[in-house]
Amino acid sequence: TLDDGTIAGSVLTMDRAFATLVGTVGVSLPDAAAMCATTPARELGLQGLGVIAPGAHADLAVLDANLRVRQTWLGGVMVFSEQ
Repeated sequence: TLDDGTIAGSVLTMDRAFATLVGTVGVSLPDAAAMCATTPARELGLQGLGVIAPGAHADLAVLDANLRVRQTWLGGVMVFSEQ
């Protein structure tokens, strides 16, 4: 929080946090995916989220070689695609 009690936030997006983990910190792609999706979902008790597995929600972000978001899928339906 700020000195006046205002809740402070960040402009860091998850894809940039993921890219920083991989490119700057040196975390492997699978470990970074677990840190950004699997672990938070598990800690929040969200069943079927944060994993790619039979019966999971199929919410996915498809990244390119530069770790930029190219597609977003929610419940197995593509909701965003960058050409």
